[in-house]
Amino acid sequence: MRFVLAALAYIADPAHWSGAMGIGPLLVQHVLYSLAGVLIAALIGVPAGWWVGHTGRGRTWVQPLSGTARSLPTLGLITLFGLVLGVGLSAPMIAFVILALPSVLAGAMSGVRAASVMAVDGARASGMSELQVLSRVEIPLGAPLLVGGLRSASLQVISTATLAAYTGAGGLGRLMFLGLKTQDYVMMLASALLVIALALATLMVLAAVQALGRATYRVRLALVSTRVVVGDPALGSLYLSPPSGRATRPATVEMPVGQGLAVFDIPRISPDSEHQEVFTVPTRHRGVITVGPVRSIRGDALGLVRRSQNWTEPVDLFIHPRTVNLDSTAIGFIRDIEGAVTQDLSSSDVSFHALREYTPGDDRRNVHWKTTARTGRLMVRQFEETRRAHLLVVHDLDPHAWDEEEDFETSVSASASLLLAAVRDNREISLVTQAGHPYLPTGARVLDVFTTLDPVEGAGDMVGLTRQAVSAVPQASVAVLVTGSRTPAAALHRAYAELPASTRCLALRIDGRQRLASQKVAGLPVVTLPDLEHLAPAMRKAGS
Repeated sequence: MRFVLAALAYIADPAHWSGAMGIGPLLVQHVLYSLAGVLIAALIGVPAGWWVGHTGRGRTWVQPLSGTARSLPTLGLITLFGLVLGVGLSAPMIAFVILALPSVLAGAMSGVRAASVMAVDGARASGMSELQVLSRVEIPLGAPLLVGGLRSASLQVISTATLAAYTGAGGLGRLMFLGLKTQDYVMMLASALLVIALALATLMVLAAVQALGRATYRVRLALVSTRVVVGDPALGSLYLSPPSGRATRPATVEMPVGQGLAVFDIPRISPDSEHQEVFTVPTRHRGVITVGPVRSIRGDALGLVRRSQNWTEPVDLFIHPRTVNLDSTAIGFIRDIEGAVTQDLSSSDVSFHALREYTPGDDRRNVHWKTTARTGRLMVRQFEETRRAHLLVVHDLDPHAWDEEEDFETSVSASASLLLAAVRDNREISLVTQAGHPYLPTGARVLDVFTTLDPVEGAGDMVGLTRQAVSAVPQASVAVLVTGSRTPAAALHRAYAELPASTRCLALRIDGRQRLASQKVAGLPVVTLPDLEHLAPAMRKAGS
């Protein structure tokens, strides 16, 4: 650590930045040597790489040759060329070019070869010449890999340019060799730190270059449907087009999908045209997946510099639970209550109860004129209300009630199926869970609610939940208690006791390890349901 601090103090001293051996002139020489070596390698390697990548010719010998060039010792090359060319910059410059050429060549060739086959074929199909395909499609799409090759070559040359001092040239290597000769290790370490800093600065500059510019698009995110059943594929498309009469550059587009990330490589889009990307969202689990926003990304491959631009708003994809259709025989348990007479009195229903004296506001059509004439007082008919079936599903979210996750998923599907059947039959419905009492005006809303229904830790047992349900929905005529296999029969009986005597009740215990079975627990029908396919037979058993 002492040497590092001393080296930093050496660099910070203004007296060490001027003169023939000053840091400033040597740093400028080092940069120029590195830049010249990479530039010469690029002038040779980039066109050659594009040609080989586009035509495929010479690929069998270019790759082995590049690998051989990478393995050559740079110091040995400088020594060899130095013996031939003498002292000076010529020998190390040739070595730097040889060192940088494989990376540049590989980046240019790989970039062209990595271009999308569909984009290349589409360009050829549109009538482009091979030169146009190369210049307008392959080179723009391969630009990130080319920049990666240039970045690798630059870092190699910058770190090796210190060897230029070996043949009497300049650069930061002069300080390193001088420090080695005089045993001034602080000077050597300062030279090494400067080379490292120069390499990092070059890396950041090249990363910033890749992030320059801004892709501008008109983007439309379209899902075939925002509501699908679990297990069914959710299809969607991205439509991208230039906003003006100018073509767009190739770019990378990202789209978050839930916890995942979809990445699309967008080619050059010509004016007055549209590019489409089709995607599929997996729907293995029930829930809500947020798709989007779609954003364009510019930056380097290492992720040092990154620029993003959002183009769409996120879209919620509802993955509904699987349900089954219940026919009229399967929901007879719900229908049987329809039309039964209650103990509530009304002034307008079909079941006559008694006569009473008229009060302001009564319907004059219900006046009983014979009794009025006999008593001398205005008398009206009074009726008993008849019952309309109102289905209440009490769904247990206590995690201790469930043995398996599959059992809970079956329960969600069963409850949703019962409520949907009642909706199709124009019955009133209610759902009460430990999470609340949601408003369910439509079947779509039923499925949306069950999409996000999950067990709640510390939610309480079935007895307390049933008590809460009676308080929230006192008018229910039919109640279905849905719980797991761990809920004991005694708890179901206590929950049943919380319901009004006029409410017809059924308990569904979900247990995938058992067969379909039905029993009565102190007058309460309890049906063991193994899977969703047995729901209809279970309801028939309950109604019989």
